[in-house]
Amino acid sequence: MIARFELVLCLCLMGTIAGVSHPEASQAQPPGPLLARIYPEASAMREKILWLDEGAQAQVRAKARAPFDEPHVSYTEIAGAGGVAGYAFVDDVKGLHEMITYLAALNSDGTVRAVEILAYREAYGFEIKHERFRRQFVGKRLEDPIRVGADIRNIAGATISTNAISTGVRKILALYEVGIKGMVTQGDNRNLPPSPRPSPARGGRGGLQDGYLEHDSGASIRRSRPVWGTTLTVEAADTDRGRDVLEAAFRDVESLTPVFSRYDTASEITRLNARPGEWHDPSVDFAALFDLSMSAARETKGWFDPTKRREGLSHVHLDGGASGRPARMRLDTGTALDFDGIAKGYAVDRVIRILRSAGISSGLVNFGESSIAAIGSPAGAGRWQISVRDPRRPKSVATQPLLRLAIRDAVVSVSGAYERGPHIIDPFTGKPPPDSLLAVVVGPLAAWDGARSDAWSTALFACGPKLLADAGAAGFEALWLGPAGPVRTKGFSAYEEGP
Repeated sequence: MIARFELVLCLCLMGTIAGVSHPEASQAQPPGPLLARIYPEASAMREKILWLDEGAQAQVRAKARAPFDEPHVSYTEIAGAGGVAGYAFVDDVKGLHEMITYLAALNSDGTVRAVEILAYREAYGFEIKHERFRRQFVGKRLEDPIRVGADIRNIAGATISTNAISTGVRKILALYEVGIKGMVTQGDNRNLPPSPRPSPARGGRGGLQDGYLEHDSGASIRRSRPVWGTTLTVEAADTDRGRDVLEAAFRDVESLTPVFSRYDTASEITRLNARPGEWHDPSVDFAALFDLSMSAARETKGWFDPTKRREGLSHVHLDGGASGRPARMRLDTGTALDFDGIAKGYAVDRVIRILRSAGISSGLVNFGESSIAAIGSPAGAGRWQISVRDPRRPKSVATQPLLRLAIRDAVVSVSGAYERGPHIIDPFTGKPPPDSLLAVVVGPLAAWDGARSDAWSTALFACGPKLLADAGAAGFEALWLGPAGPVRTKGFSAYEEGP
């Protein structure tokens, strides 16, 4: 018996209030101070999930005049003294060569309050970050044209980026119109996901409160919450302590936000990157993930590199430390650390450790639909089944997945070039790998193998199939997909299910 847990292994579209972005998505989260500046009247900020069925997705596409097929979107609802003050979304759009990460802040009536460029990676067109360009969107509604060259001034040398931001803003306005305005009109502050299938024995209950999806059945309990700009789902056997254990797991992951978020101006990694030449005393979590990153860089022969530059680790200086932990750390000018390619796997490892320490023998952790770990079997029998979407067929999730994986006591990491293009950089060239479409890494559930498998899928995507043998030697099975089709390690088929 195989329990089907259908996952759309793609890049989650939007961000939330604070967090660490996915390695491929580079989803920046608007830091608290930025939202506080945009919404000075804010009294509270809540992370929420907007669930969109196929009909709603089609409406967004039509209204935005842009591709869109995301089943759920994370956003931040800002509350003021008199009610809802607005809604903030973070999105990535494709520029000429690189992704542009931007924030669109709306008023409660759906008009644009502000547009901020959180990360611009192109070599030209930095004027797009200037207030003079961004303020052109203020006050816009969905029915406004938002046309480059007409009501939106073009930037010479950055026409593609200008069009990308304009299209992105239209998409956010369409999401408000389709997904939020109806709830406000009907007086409903919730947006319910597709109803989960109840257990035939005891039935089930599910619902979404403030962006938290909860589902309990006779066999298991499941919780989904917006974390780090995507969705973290934890499912475990329904024990007396199960609910408390899941709550502890979510609290533990959220405690890492002030450490790893590159878009929180007060986070540990942001402070380190902003002060080259200064010594930094890392926290225990920062030191642990840095050590794992260093080990992964060695294992992958430099194809995973937390500095995202050739020989970048030579510009990270360590001073002393007990048990291999750096007592102090210093970066050279021009060097920055980025744990995007490993942080979610590290968080999954910590959740697994919490579940196991509580005696839970059956569970599944799915972080952002790209970092996954399974304990035991679902409901005590069979294996957990994971469906991996083919990036060459964006609409084929339900009928034509590229892979069906069946796992037990295993980890799965996926790095893919889905609709919004690749975000992984070849550390030896500084450019996206031209031929990589997908990298999938599967391995046994051992200590810190969630982090290791994340690093290996990132490295395999960056390098290509010549790294497959090294992944196998490291204890993983892997698949790489390029234009000519998939290439696998010998043992990968042991995890594959037939159609």
